[in-house]
Amino acid sequence: NTNKVLQLIVSRNIYDLCHPYKTPNVEVVYGNGFIVDIETGYVITTHSLINNAINITACLFKFGRRRINICVLRWRQGKNIALCKIDPGDVKLILKDIDESQFDVLNMKFGDNISLNLCDDVLVLSYNSDIKCSIGIISGFNININDIDSEDIYDRCPIYIETTINTN
Repeated sequence: NTNKVLQLIVSRNIYDLCHPYKTPNVEVVYGNGFIVDIETGYVITTHSLINNAINITACLFKFGRRRINICVLRWRQGKNIALCKIDPGDVKLILKDIDESQFDVLNMKFGDNISLNLCDDVLVLSYNSDIKCSIGIISGFNININDIDSEDIYDRCPIYIETTINTN
């Protein structure tokens, strides 16, 4: 279902560290977001995409070029993950013609990284000008036993997954 994936359009400040008194330049970058709970409007994306964001909008496949407003709630720079939220008015618009029993169809389901093995097949979605998918395999795992602020705290491994997929 392509309505689980958002194309995020992020306007962000680029600061000149050599001239900090100057007004920052603004750049526009594009990336992906995944709806994880449509009723609350929660969207997961990467911290590297939303870093220094001054405005975030999204396009949902079913609405064509109509922009949806997004705000950042929380992020973890070290884990490169961010939790964002769709504007409540836009959530109502998305859910307008959908029966409440079908809301879950819009939520992206993530696999359990604990059940992965080397050489398992994986699929990566990306959304720049249109939705694309790439297929590859799990090529390795990275477990940081010194990181107490990780999911390994419950003896769950791996923390980071390496793949053969080029996501550019």
